[in-house]
Amino acid sequence: MRFTKEQIEAIKFLNNGIDRAGRYDGTWHYWEFDPSTGLVNIEGGFDCSWANHTDFKGVRFGVVSGNFDCSNNKLTSLDGAPIEVGGHFNCSGNLLTSLEGGPQKVKREYDCSKNKLVTLKGAPIIHENEFICSDNELKNLVGAPNEIINSVSRHHIDMFVCMRNQLTSLEGVPNIKNPREGFPHVNYYGNKGIPGRLLKLVHEIMIEKEVPLIVALGIAKKDMKPGEFKKFGVNIADIEKHDNSEAIIKGASMLGMFEGF
Repeated sequence: MRFTKEQIEAIKFLNNGIDRAGRYDGTWHYWEFDPSTGLVNIEGGFDCSWANHTDFKGVRFGVVSGNFDCSNNKLTSLDGAPIEVGGHFNCSGNLLTSLEGGPQKVKREYDCSKNKLVTLKGAPIIHENEFICSDNELKNLVGAPNEIINSVSRHHIDMFVCMRNQLTSLEGVPNIKNPREGFPHVNYYGNKGIPGRLLKLVHEIMIEKEVPLIVALGIAKKDMKPGEFKKFGVNIADIEKHDNSEAIIKGASMLGMFEGF
């Protein structure tokens, strides 16, 4: 049987990726092609980082049981990326403008920092553990996971890290489930739109009190300077309707009506 040039290139790509992952952690890794799906599954991890790749050489990944690292390349799309990753997924340091085509299930850290992302569309709907989207061109959080769940006990965790973007809105902001008490949950340091301290303040109120944005802004009002509400693009009159936010929270909690705000 003779392989085409493209097939040979794909096989070399796969072998090199599992070899690098194996050298990193000292364990055995292997890949297997599933002819029924056309996908390549990886037992263990895969590392194709720092190699100037512009794509995945025609390979379409299925399930990767370990880590998948395609960081610091020249990828403009995640087309062909794994459907599911059992460890960390790292696509940082590329030229991505969206996460479409990326994995829908990642068990550990998801790092898409240092790209050219203008949207988080394509991210998992529900994600476990840290989600890092710093150093992009985001103006809102549309497409971010609906929920980020802390399922690993760590000494320090920022569950959602979105530093040095251009956020002018918290639209699409994820809900953090099971946050570790006494530790920071989110990090917006260095944002070029709304100051990071305001984003952090409001988002953490949303997390801790389990309330929507409009109620969190009402609660945060006392800790903001005059005019800072305007940075969120929210009508002052709408905020004033919720001045008695603590009472609203208690009532909504009793009635289970958070979704209606």
